[in-house]
Amino acid sequence: MTCELCGCDDFNACRTPAGACHWVRPGLCSACASEAELSAGSGNPKADELLWPGLTAEHGAALVGEPIHISLNGLEALMVLGSLQLACRHPAYQGMTRDFIDQFARGLAERLSVIGPEIAAICEAGFNPEFDVLVEKRIITP
Repeated sequence: MTCELCGCDDFNACRTPAGACHWVRPGLCSACASEAELSAGSGNPKADELLWPGLTAEHGAALVGEPIHISLNGLEALMVLGSLQLACRHPAYQGMTRDFIDQFARGLAERLSVIGPEIAAICEAGFNPEFDVLVEKRIITP
C-alpha cells in the first residue's frame, strides 16, 4: 500500500516524532492524516475485526497501531516470500488475512525484484500456478 499524499509505503514509513507512521485508512498514513482522522479511534476499521475473546478494543487498536519492523537479508526474504505464496495458494485460506498476506507478498516480491531480472522471474513464478511442479504421491512404509 502507498500513501496517496506523501508516497510512503509498507516498506518505507515516514519518520515522525512519535516514530514510524502507520495506516489510518487505505492510502493514508498517520503522518499525513488530519487531527480529525487521527482522533477517530484507532483510525483503522480493521481493529474491531481483530478482536478475539478476552481482547479489548484497546488491544485491537494497539495491534494495528505502531508497526513492527523486521530485517531480512535477500535469501531470507526469498524464503519468506515462497512460504507466503504457498500459504496463499491453499484453497481454504480466504478473507482479510489472506488478502493482507497476498498484498504483503507482492510488495516483498517487488522489493526483491530490484536485485535483477532472474530474481524478479523467480518471485513472479511463485504467484503463477503454471509453474507448479506436481509431485507423485508416495507412501513410505517402514
